[in-house]
Amino acid sequence: MSSLRKKFLVFTVISLFFTTTSTAIAEEISKESKSVIPVPQKNEYRITFNQTADGWLGDRYSFQVRESKPNDVTHILPYHLSLLPACTSAKDITCIESVESKRVDEKKWNLGSLSKNQLDPKRIKYGTYPSFVEYGTWKADESSGLAAGGVASSWDFPQIPHANGSSYLAAVSFVSPLLSPFGGLDPYYNFSINIQPWNWACIEKNSCNYAGMAYGESGQSFPPDTEFRITIRLNFLKNRIGTWAVGRLEQPSISTTGSRLIVSGKPVVYPLAYTILKSIDDCVTKADKVFKTYFPLATSVCNIGNGFDTNSNDAVALPLFDALNEEVVQNGQMARWTFSSTKISSTSSPCFGTGSYSLVSSNAMLYSTEPPKWDKSEEALSYRIASTHTDTKGNLNTGNYSLAIPKKVADCLWKFDVQSGRAIISIINPDGAQNIAVSAMRITKDWVYFDASGFTFSAPEIKVSIVKSKPTPSLKAIICIKGKVARTVKGTNPVCPIGYKIKK
Repeated sequence: MSSLRKKFLVFTVISLFFTTTSTAIAEEISKESKSVIPVPQKNEYRITFNQTADGWLGDRYSFQVRESKPNDVTHILPYHLSLLPACTSAKDITCIESVESKRVDEKKWNLGSLSKNQLDPKRIKYGTYPSFVEYGTWKADESSGLAAGGVASSWDFPQIPHANGSSYLAAVSFVSPLLSPFGGLDPYYNFSINIQPWNWACIEKNSCNYAGMAYGESGQSFPPDTEFRITIRLNFLKNRIGTWAVGRLEQPSISTTGSRLIVSGKPVVYPLAYTILKSIDDCVTKADKVFKTYFPLATSVCNIGNGFDTNSNDAVALPLFDALNEEVVQNGQMARWTFSSTKISSTSSPCFGTGSYSLVSSNAMLYSTEPPKWDKSEEALSYRIASTHTDTKGNLNTGNYSLAIPKKVADCLWKFDVQSGRAIISIINPDGAQNIAVSAMRITKDWVYFDASGFTFSAPEIKVSIVKSKPTPSLKAIICIKGKVARTVKGTNPVCPIGYKIKK
């Protein structure tokens, strides 16, 4: 059996393993967004976008997967998911050091305190899971590269209460390479950060400790005009989180000081959508070409079940939207604070070395899963996003976009100190027309941030470039005299008025 075939089977088994939890999450998101998705009728085929969340919200507990038997055709290799615990001492490694919040009009960050209530791995309820999955907790092990395994931690912020309390859950996860042995050739983990409002009423319902998620308690809204900052001790894992990330963060800020990663920003509200294709033949005609590109081993995904769910961090999502653009309908929206790194590195320029780290964030429904591409001829970084043109009420959706790259990378790309330059951000529609947006560039000692907002959808390309600012000409001053009258004339090349002579 080919290795590609084995990987497809492994993916299938793992997908089935998480089916129950994914269904529960979909139900929770439907409640949170107050959205309704039509049930496909006989022969209809439904494709959804983001109905099961952006950023995996099912992660509450750490687990390890044991290797299945070698004679098993799926032969699942061992891997683990570590939920970093909260740091409890200065000696703790690979843990959450702090979670902070503030309103956007405040200057000082408010330090969150660990909640009295916390998820309890000793009381976990499993449901139906394969025998090779083991939930638990463990200490970090630098020799093997194992991150500490804990649970998603709850933090209290009485200054920014949400509708059902003031607790917020912070989940920082590391997933070891899925299709290679732990410690194999792949140096990067799947790494993600998620902060969300939390309702401890689940205690009364005895529903807090289900494996995967606590049913009925995650659908809370963020209070308006708030932002969060999280500090994570990465320690020996700092070089294993990939080279770029995508996120749901407005006006993001990143710092990689020493062994710590610090990420801040506002939560982002983005759309959910779906399309109903009237027949399987309709699916084959409009979507099968996309499916075959990403699922070449499947005869036709259109013939598997009566629908397909995808999220913004799936590579297939954006091409599907392009193929079905006119038929995609928004049915709700949700707010998230997420940061997810990816293993894909940019190969479009040598300036993006292994030591660089970049972030793209947007409120678009979908975004490219590949890093921004460097166009050498235009000296610009380009990136694709997409979203429904109008919301559920028929109002225009307006977009925001942020790109963060290390300053040393920016200096390398544009071949000058970008501190002395100005940004040009172009929002280009598929028909080539320019889209009006408000844009800005922020520069710190180590980072360059590009921000654009106010543009419309459906599937624009965003191009970012920096040009040298024209030097401000120096002004000279001369004194001109006419009899006893003296006048000062300033300019780049000042000249005395007629009848006046320059004072020697």
